[in-house]
Amino acid sequence: MKKSALVWGIILFSFLNAMPPPIPSLYLDDAYKAYKAHRYKEAFKLYSDAVAAIEYSDDKRDNFKALYNLALFYDKGIGVKKDKVKAALYYYKAYVIFQDDIYNNTHICKDPFVPYFRWTLKRLYTFEKNYIYDNKARYLERECGRHKE
Repeated sequence: MKKSALVWGIILFSFLNAMPPPIPSLYLDDAYKAYKAHRYKEAFKLYSDAVAAIEYSDDKRDNFKALYNLALFYDKGIGVKKDKVKAALYYYKAYVIFQDDIYNNTHICKDPFVPYFRWTLKRLYTFEKNYIYDNKARYLERECGRHKE
């Protein structure tokens, strides 16, 4: 009897370890609620968990949100000690997600993520003084200014 319980325990443990981790979207709503309730350390932990789940997700928007918010937390020192190096790293990872969409997507100006993407570019320029980021931010401002309805 004890052996069968042990066998079932091993099978259950193996099954749970074989399941893929949750996707970022499962953490993002709770993280935002914690942030709005001023529970910043909890929000930071949830955004960190969302970033850890990114490799299992193909959702560009959720991945961007997770990386962008974690960068913002490090940048502003929200729920964690300010760390400009980590902020720049996460801003860069967020930038990489949408970098090709700037010039290839004709509807980019209608995308609700454009303001956040522009902020990401501006922060990267501030950290690295690389004019590529500044030029892309100006391009977005110029193009989206032309297409306002």
